[in-house]
Amino acid sequence: MKDAPRSPPTNLFTLRFWLEPLGDDRHEWRGEVKHLFTGEIRYFRRWEEIATLVSEMLLRESDF
Repeated sequence: MKDAPRSPPTNLFTLRFWLEPLGDDRHEWRGEVKHLFTGEIRYFRRWEEIATLVSEMLLRESDF
């Protein structure tokens, strides 16, 4: 019997968001990305940063 093809290694992340008070009745959305296998956490203030952070974390993971 032939072995079933193995799926490539995967990574798992969580995203967490909160509304940060800035004073003067202003608020800003903030967040964190956590790589669940390594425990690395990176913080961001702009949505556009998420893809860059995840990409950097994946590159570090591939160095192991």
